[in-house]
Amino acid sequence: MCKKAIYLLSSFLLIIFVAGCGEKEKPSKISIRRKITNAAKNEMADHLLFGVSASESPQGIYRKYNSMVSYLEHKTERQVKLVQRRTYSELNELFKEKKVDFAWFAAGAYVSISKDLNTDILALPSKGGKPNYYSYIIVRSDSPVSKFDELSGKPFAFVDPLSCSGYYYPAYVLSEKGLGSNRFFSRTVFSGGHDRSVGLVLNKEVDGASVSSIILHKMQENSHDVERFAKVIQASDSLTMGPIVAQKGMSVDLKERLKEILLNMHLQEDGKAALRNIGIDGFIPGSDLDYTATRKMVKIAEGIPTR
Repeated sequence: MCKKAIYLLSSFLLIIFVAGCGEKEKPSKISIRRKITNAAKNEMADHLLFGVSASESPQGIYRKYNSMVSYLEHKTERQVKLVQRRTYSELNELFKEKKVDFAWFAAGAYVSISKDLNTDILALPSKGGKPNYYSYIIVRSDSPVSKFDELSGKPFAFVDPLSCSGYYYPAYVLSEKGLGSNRFFSRTVFSGGHDRSVGLVLNKEVDGASVSSIILHKMQENSHDVERFAKVIQASDSLTMGPIVAQKGMSVDLKERLKEILLNMHLQEDGKAALRNIGIDGFIPGSDLDYTATRKMVKIAEGIPTR
């Protein structure tokens, strides 16, 4: 009886002990949604969104910049996503809304966005050690047109309303003559890409177009048709190529790291290959002052008085 009493008492105490533990150590509620949200935030912290102006067709942009994206991913140890939009103004809006971390703007698009934002230029692209390029007025090689004035009354292709070489330069030339494009050309079209404008000329859909010298030269390297059938009849004075710009809110450390990567890209074999694919030699330091002449040209093209 004594052993049975001891056994019953022990069992009773064990039940009380277990019940007590259950009350003191109730399992805490786990929020799966919170964990997923936090994980997403941590993951996005390792992403960089790189915007590129729509200077060419989406396929052309991808082919040219994909190797640069891979290079930046390797050097930053972060995933870099290429962000494209159909027009220059759409990329400007994305940047204003902070939906890209850094962006490579066309020169005219940069001049436009810098009116509203105090931007941080990371680097300028360079060719032969200088950030210079030209706007070319082109026609077909078999065209009787040999100078700009002879395009009067003919159809013409621009690239984008914010393109320096693809719109502002010919608009500037016409403004200097006291003319507007609608009074000079019989018809105008915005092609949405320098390569598309070249194609419109070669296919005889327009008589002339204004395009970037960098892009035309690259197309001539890659295509005998472009080399044989595109003729430059006029070139602008030297223009400054569009910059790579970072968001003001980007951390100083990351900003300096990106600058270092870009400015030393030409020293690495894979970096050189990516630069060749784009059609430039490297990147150099730059500032907003590099766009003083471009800004003046844009104002004249827009009919704004300059001092």
